[in-house]
Amino acid sequence: MSDGGSNDFGREAIETLLKRMEDRRGEFIVIAAGYTQNMEKFMESNPGLKSRFDRVFQFKDYNSDDLYTIALNQLRDHHITPEPKAADHLMKYIDFMFKTRDKYFGNGRAVRKVIEEAIRNQHLRLSDLSKSKYTKKAIETLVYDDVEEFTTEVTPNMASGGIGFRV
Repeated sequence: MSDGGSNDFGREAIETLLKRMEDRRGEFIVIAAGYTQNMEKFMESNPGLKSRFDRVFQFKDYNSDDLYTIALNQLRDHHITPEPKAADHLMKYIDFMFKTRDKYFGNGRAVRKVIEEAIRNQHLRLSDLSKSKYTKKAIETLVYDDVEEFTTEVTPNMASGGIGFRV
């Protein structure tokens, strides 16, 4: 995207793209994807851009049930099944994430990050097990301790929608 700084190559990239779209019309397709507001800003960045994109598809966020299904599918892909207490906590956390989402909510990506963290937690827990307790069932089970860190408490930073550190 072009924001107009002195080292901004966005405008040049857009002009190059427009030229290719005009010169090679019908030979290829261009798909531009992003957050709704960013895409609107992108389309408004050049008068010729909007007219060259004849189709717009808007995808709504998944709901919390969809996101939970995605989480279970990702666990299944790793041959992991959550025990009931872990599954319940994960479902509540995903519902919380959905209800407190902002305009930058990562949708399926947010769930993937949670599942990756849960699996990391599981691996750390498994690394502490004695050899006799390191069983197939242990390897294939996500327990509450693996997801306990995902809290449903509202924190002061959440309201700002910001990320990072405050000093």
